[in-house]
Amino acid sequence: MTQDDRLVVLDLGRAVAILGVVAVHLCSWVPALPSWLSLLAGSGQYGVQLFFVISAFTICKTLADDRKKGLDTAPLIRRFYLKRFARIAPLYYLGIVIYGVLDRVAIRISHVHVLSAHGTWDVLANALFVHQFVPGAINSVVPGGWSIGVEMAFYVVAPALFLMSRTRRGLWLVAATTLAVCYGTVWFALRGASTNAVINNTFLYYWPPTQFPCFIPGIMLWSYCREKFQHERPDLHMVVLAGVGVTAGYAALLATGAGLNLSYAITPLIAAATGASLLLLFAASREALTKIRIAQKLGERSYGVYIWHFLGIFIFRLIGKTFGAQLQVIPPVLLFALGVTLVTLLAYALSTCSERLVERPASRWMREKLSGGPAPKTPAGSRPATSPATD
Repeated sequence: MTQDDRLVVLDLGRAVAILGVVAVHLCSWVPALPSWLSLLAGSGQYGVQLFFVISAFTICKTLADDRKKGLDTAPLIRRFYLKRFARIAPLYYLGIVIYGVLDRVAIRISHVHVLSAHGTWDVLANALFVHQFVPGAINSVVPGGWSIGVEMAFYVVAPALFLMSRTRRGLWLVAATTLAVCYGTVWFALRGASTNAVINNTFLYYWPPTQFPCFIPGIMLWSYCREKFQHERPDLHMVVLAGVGVTAGYAALLATGAGLNLSYAITPLIAAATGASLLLLFAASREALTKIRIAQKLGERSYGVYIWHFLGIFIFRLIGKTFGAQLQVIPPVLLFALGVTLVTLLAYALSTCSERLVERPASRWMREKLSGGPAPKTPAGSRPATSPATD
């Protein structure tokens, strides 16, 4: 398997993840959906955990490539932090501005907010990427910004986790320590609370201790399966195991999350393990999947689509408010499918613009600074293969 093919598999995973995220955020705005579709769309929230798995895998690959270039530990870590900041921060800052303006516009034209109540300090927390630790700021300044905060928090420790995971013993020590620290922190936070469960879509679900375990399957996937992703075709035994993993994982998610509504403290880790199994299935079918160019393109711009799809949902809501009577004749399933398509296309178009005007220039500028000279321009429609889940 070539390097480019491996990245195609990851982009297909990103495409699945972002479609799930769009579906879960849109379904509450389409009335009278059948229960099976509501359940399926609701499960789309676990696309975020698939993003985290891909992020961990790709970061391990990026750090390994830089290490092969002979970089010492200090330059390697410095290079990693600067590249990640240049990749994530500019678009996120643009999102802060755009959604702040949109919130004021929404009040004027539809008398509703698109953002939760927040203040200046919440905006500052987002600008400093510490909002994932602030209940009032974690998801109120940029819709869905909690996952970007978790990503940025993971970047802080990612180089250390990578360096400690270079041996199998170190890998398992990292996994055990991460799980113990994270779930120990969640347990401590729940002491004295009125409920002993982490509730979905609350601060304790969004914050890093609940979500950090999701990165462990990505590191495991890199450590044990990167040769399968890079050079070998997965054998039938792996395909069967991956298929069982996806099936069992989704059944477990229904039991612990969307189905029985039990504690959401463990559902992110289950979702991440299920996502890792799905990536192995994609790798096994890469020859067929590489022909799905539209999914690859969507995966390549999944970070921009994630940031802008809330704007697309707002436009969908305006259409529903303006043409509500006419839309009632459309079957709910069809209306939902049309809504997902509309929101995805709008977000993709906006992400294309923001990539050309913001993301690509910022990344090119940082590469020039790190290389000490002008960086070669990335051809239109392509991008460096160093992207995490937010790419």
